[in-house]
Amino acid sequence: MSQEMVGIFVDWQNLYNDIRTALKKCAPPPIFNPNDTVQLSYLFHSFLLPEEKLFRIYLYTALPMASEEVERYVNTTPRFSSQREMFRKYWESPAVDGRSPKERQDLTHREAGKFQERLMRSNCYALRLGQQRCQNLEANGRPNLVQKQVDMLIGIDISHASFYRQVDKVMIFSKDTDIAPALKVARIHGLQTIVATIDSVDYPDIRLQKHADYRRSLDLSQIAAEGSEHGWDSTKIDRKGNDFR
Repeated sequence: MSQEMVGIFVDWQNLYNDIRTALKKCAPPPIFNPNDTVQLSYLFHSFLLPEEKLFRIYLYTALPMASEEVERYVNTTPRFSSQREMFRKYWESPAVDGRSPKERQDLTHREAGKFQERLMRSNCYALRLGQQRCQNLEANGRPNLVQKQVDMLIGIDISHASFYRQVDKVMIFSKDTDIAPALKVARIHGLQTIVATIDSVDYPDIRLQKHADYRRSLDLSQIAAEGSEHGWDSTKIDRKGNDFR
């Protein structure tokens, strides 16, 4: 029997936050490192049934701004002129761990860059990069850094896969309702849609669910236990439909 091709589309910031939430809620916390690309690939394959075959994992994220980029933006944006001194004090003041927010931002920038390089060297990954921007400064001078363009990129890729029938099914890890129209497009073009999530976290908004043919949820503890037992070898996964909640 021929296998159905599945394209997996991942809003990384959203999934990463869900994994961290699940790790905190589970007692004892499962041994799972979301920055380990082998373990991460095992997680995605855990959501596939035997009759399904992975086409590609599209992972959407943004490289965090380096500290000098944040400083340049704040110092050259007129609307921040009255908050610059507050920003400077916040930015350079050491926290409890001894690192200043500026130092932590550069560390995050470097580690995210390394993670993205590992993904680009991994099989069946397509890395799509949006941009991180400083949306505003909070009252204490803290920059509110947000990623932009990710939902647009997801929508474009899902629409492209639908128009050209690259896959039979579209699976998303996202809670951004802005991509709901892309799921609708996929269904109109005859693709089946799957909304996937980690157990013990909030389920996606009904505006996403109404465009899903299937909803799949797995417990992170179960994935981690199976992965550890299988040596994180995704070929050993034997998933059944009733495993999903």
